[in-house]
Amino acid sequence: MIMLIRARLFALLWKNCAKKPNLERPLSRFDALIALCEQKKNELESNVLYLNPMLPSAYIWSHERFSSPKPRYFRREFQIYHSVSSAKMQVIAGNTATIWINGRFVGQVLSRFSLSILSIKQSVSVFDITEYLYQGVNIIGIEANHYLESQGALNIFIEYQEENPDETQSKYQICSDKTWQVSFGPFDTNSWSTAEYHLDESIWSSIKVIGYPPDLNSDLYRPQLLKEEQSINEDHFGLRTSINFALEFMFGKIIARIVRFFRRM
Repeated sequence: MIMLIRARLFALLWKNCAKKPNLERPLSRFDALIALCEQKKNELESNVLYLNPMLPSAYIWSHERFSSPKPRYFRREFQIYHSVSSAKMQVIAGNTATIWINGRFVGQVLSRFSLSILSIKQSVSVFDITEYLYQGVNIIGIEANHYLESQGALNIFIEYQEENPDETQSKYQICSDKTWQVSFGPFDTNSWSTAEYHLDESIWSSIKVIGYPPDLNSDLYRPQLLKEEQSINEDHFGLRTSINFALEFMFGKIIARIVRFFRRM
């Protein structure tokens, strides 16, 4: 109740000194904080002393010393056993990410490393993917790129719900982690994002796990996607991300590359 009153007072003050369209973001952070407090209360009442509230999916990318701008193709295969009643997918992109599921175009994420509120909001996108999933083998394909000569990053978090034969429901999640694969292609069609595609191991390899929130890209909390929540990106970027960009800004590209090279040894 106290937090709700504070949110309303904050909104009143904001309208007196700033533009109303930008009020949505800080109010959404109040909503997220209220939800987290309620969730923690429920956990304590259930004798759960600690449950990590951070986004469980890793930031992933290709294995490269220096990540030059060019397309990379990320792929994940998974099995669905019953009909899907609801499914949501959250994608956080460094610059660009085009999403395909079972060969069908889902959407695109466009963002950049900036303190602009608009680019920060755009870097986290949620898609309803219920209609793209079916019983059997499913393939998620993401074509990602970034235009900075430092470190690209991609984060995927999916929640979906299956309808069981006994009329119960089961909820599952898929995270970006070491089970994903990456390729530099190039591919002329989107067939690489289908189950029929023959995986050529000579051009596909395991991904590189860069890190997890909050170490990378600051505090990103686990959303309940099926309850219309999403992670809220902060306007600061975590220690590792800040160091990568500070090196390039202060010392130039060549010296920044040398320092990053020895940090990864």
